[in-house]
Formats: sequence, structure tokens, C-alpha cells
Amino acid sequence: MTEHTRLTRLDADAVDDAAVLAVIEDQLGVGRPRPDLRMTDSIRDDIDLDSLSMMEALTRVEDHYGIELIDDPDIGAVATVGDLVTLIQRVRAASGHS
Repeated sequence: MTEHTRLTRLDADAVDDAAVLAVIEDQLGVGRPRPDLRMTDSIRDDIDLDSLSMMEALTRVEDHYGIELIDDPDIGAVATVGDLVTLIQRVRAASGHS
């Protein structure tokens, strides 16, 4: 099962670690599995996503959860996978998603 398939099978209403990790793992590309991804991993240093790859991953997260992250004023503070999950949860709550 590919990471994209795993993501689409997850409940779109649930913001969980696995869904965000699936997006990031998929963004890393085929042949570069990262089973050791942690919520404390730095997006830039540990995962090695450049700014373009990060934007692509954010777009996928936005599409998956039906939210807008890229224009959020706190997006620049996202440094770790955990930061991203926290931002997703906050934006979803603010937009009326549970």
C-alpha cells in the first residue's frame, strides 16, 4: 500500500499523527521510506523537505482536511511534524471542524 493510499483510507475528520506522517512520507517520494518519523522531527533538518516540497505537502494536507494553512500567520512557526499537527488542529477548530 502506498502512502497516498494509506492517507486516503484515513478518516478525513480525524487529525492524527498517522495522517500527517503519511502526507510527509509520500512527499519524500517512492523509495525513501521513513518508518522512523516522529512528531519531534524537524521538517527541514530531519525530514529534509525543501520549501517547494513543504508547500506541496501543505497543499495536500489542506485538500485532505478542507482547510487553509498556507496563508495562516502561524505557518512560519511550523518547525516540526508536531507543530504541523497542532496547527492543523487549531485551524480546523477555528473553522468549525471537530
